[in-house]
Amino acid sequence: MNSNAKQHLHRGTIIAMYREKGTGISLLAIEDDLRGKVLIPCEGTPTARAFDAAFGGVIVAGRFNNDGIKGERIYYSVDTLGVLEGFTVTDVAPQALVQEYEAQYAGPKAKRRKEKRAGEATQ
Repeated sequence: MNSNAKQHLHRGTIIAMYREKGTGISLLAIEDDLRGKVLIPCEGTPTARAFDAAFGGVIVAGRFNNDGIKGERIYYSVDTLGVLEGFTVTDVAPQALVQEYEAQYAGPKAKRRKEKRAGEATQ
């Protein structure tokens, strides 16, 4: 993961990867913990191979298998254009990455979200 992209570090659950035939581009559907459902553009074949290395069962008989990634939890980073840069499986994420993610959302916006939730809970 690119640690220089703090504002672009996210966490979520993979829904599926949709491959665009003939383009080399795919869209990774993720249920992001903070943003809801998002589609992240990515390079199809390299991403599929990386998922297979991380989870196994993603490339079966030479073909991509969405069941191999569905429901998997990841930290992921995107570049300034919103294209997937990399991912780390949450179960094996180094503590430094977890802390970076948490610190990213511990600023003023996170404080306002907490205050808003606390206000809603008391109503």
